Formats: sequence, C-alpha cells, structure tokens
Amino acid sequence: MDQPWKASSKLSELLESSKMHMTYADRVIWIDLLARTRGTQSAEMYFNGLQESDKTREAYGVLLHCYCRAKKLDKALELFGKMKELDYTSTWGYNSLASLFLGTMPEQIPLLVQEMEQKKLNADIATYDLLILSYGAQKDFGACEKVLEDMQKKDVKCEWTIYASLAAIYAYAGIHSKAAEFIHKMEMENACDRNYFHNLLGLYKDMKDVSGVYRTWNALKSIFPIPNNDDYLLMMCILSELSSLENLETWFKSWESGQFFEYDVRITNVVLEAYLLRDMIQKAKAFYKSMVAKGYDPNLRTMELLTRIYMKNYQIKPALKYLEMGSAMVTREQDQWFPQPETIKIFLEYFEGREDWDRAEKFCNILKKLKKIPS
Repeated sequence: MDQPWKASSKLSELLESSKMHMTYADRVIWIDLLARTRGTQSAEMYFNGLQESDKTREAYGVLLHCYCRAKKLDKALELFGKMKELDYTSTWGYNSLASLFLGTMPEQIPLLVQEMEQKKLNADIATYDLLILSYGAQKDFGACEKVLEDMQKKDVKCEWTIYASLAAIYAYAGIHSKAAEFIHKMEMENACDRNYFHNLLGLYKDMKDVSGVYRTWNALKSIFPIPNNDDYLLMMCILSELSSLENLETWFKSWESGQFFEYDVRITNVVLEAYLLRDMIQKAKAFYKSMVAKGYDPNLRTMELLTRIYMKNYQIKPALKYLEMGSAMVTREQDQWFPQPETIKIFLEYFEGREDWDRAEKFCNILKKLKKIPS
C-alpha cells in the first residue's frame, strides 16, 4: 500500500472495530477512507447499509466524489441522477462529475456548468478551472480566455491555479509566448504553498526551460529550506526528462545523503526507469541490487520496471519471477493497472514463434490471476 494511506487504513480498521458512535460527519470521512483504502465497492456497500436518515446530502456527495476519482462513469451518473431526484446536488458534486468528464468528454463540461447555473448553484474557482481546462482540451483558446474575462466581470478573484491551467494549455499547444505570459501572471501571485511551486516546476518542464526549473527550485527552498520527498520526486522526474543521467544520479545521491532522509521507493524508481529508458540494463540491475542491499522495499511499480528490464534482453525466467512477485502485490482496486499493456505485449512478442510452452503457461496463469484474460 502507498505510504500516505497506511495510516488512513489503520485508522479505518480501528474505527470499524470500535463501538464508538459515529456522527454524520464521521460517516462522510469513513466513506472516503473506505474508498481510498479498500476500493469504491467497500464504500458503496457501507453507504447502502446506512439507514435512509443517515444518507445525507454530504454522504451522497462524497460517494459521488469517490466514483469520479476512481473513474467509475456509469456508477457516478447513476448516483448523480438519484441526487437530482433528492435535490442533493451541489457545486462540489457538479465539479466532481466535471473532473471525471475532463479526460473523456470535455465538451460536456460547459453543459454541466450551464445546468449548475440554472439550479442557482454558484461556481467556485474549481468550476472555472475545469471550464477552462475543458475548452483547452477542445483547443478553443478564445473560450478559455473568455472564462477569465467573465471572472473579472463578476469580480471573482483569479487565483494562481487559473493562470497555471491557462499556461499549461498553451504550453501543451506549443504556443510558448502565451504560456510564458500566464506563467508570469502566476509568479506575480507570490504564493507560498508547495502545490504552487510544483505546478510551476511542471510548467517550466513543459516549456523545456531548465533555467526556469532551477530558479523555481531555489524559490521553493527559500520558503521550505528542507525539501521533502515529493519535492525531490518531482524535481528528479523533470531532470530525468530534461537533464543528463549524471546530473540525475548526483541529485539522487544528494537526496539519499540528506539530513532528514526518509526512504521513498518512488524516487528510486525514477532512477531505475531512467536506466531502462536508456537501455542501460546492467546499471539498472546493479542499482536494484544496491536498493535491496540497503533494505529498501520495492513496490508494484518497481516490479513492473524489473519485468521490463529483464524482458529487454528476453531473460524470461527472471522477468516471470518479477511479474509473479508483482501479481502477489495487487491487492487494491487502484493496483489493477499492473502489468501495463506494453509489458504484456513484450511477453507476447517473445512467445510468438517460440515453443516455450511451460513458461507461456505460467505467463497465462499469472494473467488469469490478475483477471487480464478469462480463467
């Protein structure tokens, strides 16, 4: 299980086993915890087991949010329809649904916002942000900026997140002059939270502006003198793409030797993947061995990378070993991405034209266990 949710999972178990009285607010938190630690099905079962009087507007809202976060479109639409019948819709509910639509049906978001306005629900910053992103996904740049104009007409304070979204849209479209304009506006906000700096780092990465990346890193450190693992993770992901391998290795050593070092497998995976992408298979293997020697625990992503590393040279035996180890780690709804389609494709290419029946059968059995193919 990912580090941030270990404590939440433990808390959920303690709450469940205790006989303490739960308030309406407790139940809302509990539904969210269940979805995060045990999957949306567990959250749904708990919600369905509540008395009707306990199924408050907030309880419906958090379950909808859980469905949207897990990209359960049919479930989300069905529940949202029920919420409309009960007059339980809210700005948060519409925003949750809009965030789900953003990846697949961005053209539906303006219609959602219109419907929201008809219900006299006030748009918030998240609503405007999603509306801008929906137009950006459709490459309607004029509509993006019209949202900004409408906000100004309504005296809605434009937060840095809006400028960040506009900058990202233009950077992705390759219109770097406009992206730079909104990055400048974003920087003028002088925000002091980590999300702000992380967004700024990502924007300079998209612009391939290495000097901007380093300048933002120094600005972050002026506010947060001791960078945390999330800071290092983002910076090293960016350097893996924009800088040299030697520079990435230097940053890894700097992180590992830090005064308040706390191991984070996500960061070691960045280096492991960097070796893989550069076809430096022997270095990747040696790096993983050094991880194990230091007592570092791998995660599911590590198993995916190791499987790929060994399949690069068609070393089928160790590749199957790590694939099987990874399959044993798939315990949550969020883990069902493993293995990635590209990894499966590499195995299929290996078995094509080879009479390696025993290992082919083992591969199929692993996929059956993971429900990737019918049993």
